[in-house]
Amino acid sequence: MPSPIPRTVWILAILFFVGGILSLGQMIVEWSQGAISINLGLAGLLIGPGLLTGRGFWRYAGLFLLGIVLLLLPLVVLIFLMFGEVRHLPSYVLVMILSGVTFLLTLWMFRALSFPETLAYFGASTDSPTKKAEPSS
Repeated sequence: MPSPIPRTVWILAILFFVGGILSLGQMIVEWSQGAISINLGLAGLLIGPGLLTGRGFWRYAGLFLLGIVLLLLPLVVLIFLMFGEVRHLPSYVLVMILSGVTFLLTLWMFRALSFPETLAYFGASTDSPTKKAEPSS
């Protein structure tokens, strides 16, 4: 009998899938306005359900996508604040709050893909590669 899917994996799968749906919606809106865009968040439509299969590839794909978000989000927010349409203090505050929440959620998702129960579900080792062996006496 296959092992049950941990709650954390379900939450991650839902978050990735919802993120993919939001990315698709954004692209449709932009296409309707004549702009052509491709959003990496679309990968969430595949990663979300893929996590539920228990295959390690989907865990690595999720880590890769989240790593890109963690690296680029601060830069995108900085560019948006400097050159975007944000003109008033309440707008700056709103952008900073939404960006902070997004960053913290992404950080939690990245970390959750390394929780012991998540690693066990994907068949990955929970031993730290930097753990030193005890010398034998």
